[in-house]
Amino acid sequence: MFNLSYNLLMRIPILLSIIILFTGSYIKAQDIHPPNIDSSRLHNKEEIEKPLIHKPRLQYEYIINDQPMPHGPFINEPRDGEWKVHYQNGQLKEVGQYAKNLKEGEWKTYYQNGQLRSIEKYINGRLEGEWNSYFNNQPYKIGQYIAGQKEGEWKVYYPNGQLKEIGQYAKNLKKGEWKYYRFYGMISSKGNYVNDQKEGEWKSYHKNGQLKGIGKFENGKKEGEWRFYYANGHFKGFGTIVNGKRHGEWIEHKYDDKLGQVKSTITYKNGIKKKEWQWCQSNDSSKAIGSVVNGKREGIWKEYGQNDKLESVFEYNNGIKNWEWKWYHSNDEQDGVWKYHHKNGQIPETLKSFKNELGGLRKQYHANGELRSIGNIFFGVKEGEWKEFYEDGQLSSIITYVNGIIEGEHKFYYRNGHLKSFGFTYNITEEMESKRYWDNGKLESTGKYLNNKEVGEWKYYHKNGQLELIGKYFNELKEGEWKRYYKNGKLESIGKYFNNEEVGEWKRYHKNGKLESIGKYFNNEEV
Repeated sequence: MFNLSYNLLMRIPILLSIIILFTGSYIKAQDIHPPNIDSSRLHNKEEIEKPLIHKPRLQYEYIINDQPMPHGPFINEPRDGEWKVHYQNGQLKEVGQYAKNLKEGEWKTYYQNGQLRSIEKYINGRLEGEWNSYFNNQPYKIGQYIAGQKEGEWKVYYPNGQLKEIGQYAKNLKKGEWKYYRFYGMISSKGNYVNDQKEGEWKSYHKNGQLKGIGKFENGKKEGEWRFYYANGHFKGFGTIVNGKRHGEWIEHKYDDKLGQVKSTITYKNGIKKKEWQWCQSNDSSKAIGSVVNGKREGIWKEYGQNDKLESVFEYNNGIKNWEWKWYHSNDEQDGVWKYHHKNGQIPETLKSFKNELGGLRKQYHANGELRSIGNIFFGVKEGEWKEFYEDGQLSSIITYVNGIIEGEHKFYYRNGHLKSFGFTYNITEEMESKRYWDNGKLESTGKYLNNKEVGEWKYYHKNGQLELIGKYFNELKEGEWKRYYKNGKLESIGKYFNNEEVGEWKRYHKNGKLESIGKYFNNEEV
């Protein structure tokens, strides 16, 4: 009897193991919910998918936060049958069928708010046939795939249901004519693509449907002559584009309420405006000719009356008229020294002129009688060394000109006589060395310009003379390692830039030199 009871007791563990085994077989058919996970870790499935972990009668597809995430049927084989993925809030994210680990048939995806996002079809894991996507239950993109690539006509819509763009694809590349529309339905632009790049004639349109611009593209960039028009249909201007940038002489027309018809001739080099001249034609047939810098009149302007007779000459500085002198036509020539006065009787300027062209030494004066500037004019433009002065007679600047263009050494001063900035311009290469100073005489910054853009290493200093910032520019954009310092000389921060945006690891420090934080950045945002 005792032996029989003992034998039964010894068999109990075996019986329990059998019960647990059958219970596990039953659990595999039940609906198991995914564990509570951090949704921020749910990116593309390709990014988080790991090799399958097998347990008796179970299969897990994902490992997230070191926890197994069950999806789909529990089969110890490649994925088969219906599969579902959910957001953390329980909303369905996508649903569809797998066949031997490849997507097959219709798949649907959803936004986190439950709205339908897309309906797509797969054959052997590749997109095939009609593809539809939605936003706010409205069509967003409609097209088709063949062997996993975009083919045929595709359409994109605005949220209000208006067509945004329409065109053809061939093996995932745009081809043939494409049309683009504005939010309210008017056409915006149209033209052709070859191998996903704009090619041949393209047209753009104003909001009212009037032609805005017409020209050609080569290999995705504007090339050759382009013409532009105003919204009222009037001609605006034309010129040549090389490698996507304006180059050479451009002619532009506009209408000014005060000046009348304005015709501008602008010279570009690699997209940068180098020189601009304007012809202003008023209603009484008079006209004015002169140069424009940064959209404002600069330097000598001449006005002509009927029969193109020169009547007056003006000088502008940053769009503001400085002086005016009249030209009379008794013999169509003027020579000798001329003086012009402020209203208070002080002499603002003396100069020599000859044969309708301004030339010789020019002096300009402040209203208090103090010398304002002195230098030479040759055929209407500044030449050689020019000096400018404050009202109290203190030197303001020394600048060297060649044919009206700054070239060589130039210096600027504060009113207290301290050097404000120093530079040297090489007009051949359009390179300029620059040094700027605080009003206490301490260096403020030093570096180089090329085509008016910061290049190479630049250093910036606090007013106490301590280095504040050091790094390099490429085409005026910060690149590579940059360091910033406190006024006490301690390092404040160190990190790298790419295209003027913070990237990679950045370290920041307290004023006492102790580390404050370490962060990683991409596109100026901490990640």
